[in-house]
Amino acid sequence: MPLPFPIRRLAFSVAALVCAATLSACGGGGGAVSPRPTPTPKAMTPPTPTSGSLLVFAMAPEGAADASQTDIYSSAPDGSNLTRLTTGAPDAQGNVQPNGSPALSPDRRRIVYVAVSFSNGQSQSQLKIINADGANGRVLNGTEGASAPAWSFDGTRIAFSLGNDGIFVVNADGSNLRRLTDKGANPSWSRTDRIAFNAAPGVRASSLQSGVRRSNGVLPPTTSSYTDIYSVGADGSGLRQLTQQNQTETGLASINPSWSPDGQTLVFNSVPGSGVPAQLFLIGADGSNRRSFGGLSGTDAVWSPDGSRIAYSSESGLSVVNADGSNPMVLNASGALFGEDTDWR
Repeated sequence: MPLPFPIRRLAFSVAALVCAATLSACGGGGGAVSPRPTPTPKAMTPPTPTSGSLLVFAMAPEGAADASQTDIYSSAPDGSNLTRLTTGAPDAQGNVQPNGSPALSPDRRRIVYVAVSFSNGQSQSQLKIINADGANGRVLNGTEGASAPAWSFDGTRIAFSLGNDGIFVVNADGSNLRRLTDKGANPSWSRTDRIAFNAAPGVRASSLQSGVRRSNGVLPPTTSSYTDIYSVGADGSGLRQLTQQNQTETGLASINPSWSPDGQTLVFNSVPGSGVPAQLFLIGADGSNRRSFGGLSGTDAVWSPDGSRIAYSSESGLSVVNADGSNPMVLNASGALFGEDTDWR
């Protein structure tokens, strides 16, 4: 079904994907992760959601001077009821600063996202929270330089990556900032209270350090484009490496993990070889049974609340597919939309 709003299409390419992996791969160097005993996870109980599932995503509106000048939108899963929730503010030169990486709370009442502002001659990212209708925006204190936020399954905490400093957790009111890992990006929080993320080799758990150094940049410096998928307990225990990329070719990356609602499976996107389009893959929570997801090319994949479908970004636009890989469908038949950083609750 075509979306009822004029949208500026964003470029989709393997080069862009590898660039994104490069920017989000925090640190390099190496050695394998030494596994530690992992406590038996306990399922979290989400708050009671509002009726009707919702997609939230970032995209550039019609008239944007640059395709990276995105704002936050929401829509029904069939692409109807498209609603623009934020409006980026211009910097001193008139360039609109982007809003991106939205994450919808488990009760569908709040959205946390990355807002980029311009102050003292420098761009700076920070997390903001708005109501699902776009009202009541407020800054989440202590998150300067943050990216890729993700809600805990009970809606009380938010995980995010912070420059070159790793994965962090903070209470939804901005209190009790804690550091989980020394590098990594793109966290996803499961109902079993584990956080999946992508990172360069040599990542280590940080034992919930507080008072750590914060990055001042909007994006971390380029360090490595080779990344794998890891998971760690929300208490900093049980760091696991889930994928094993081949380092014999330049620019290989597995990024953007997303947990299934039951916490047993992850979908992620990967560049399996030079010149190969970014593809979607599935893998078990313990790193077993990695397999291609229907041979589909795309990125930023997320599960529907009932686990029956997956939404993802592709060259054709924001798309959905059954969880068994069947019946892929582009929500915008005209190809006018490229939504990114999608979340579905």
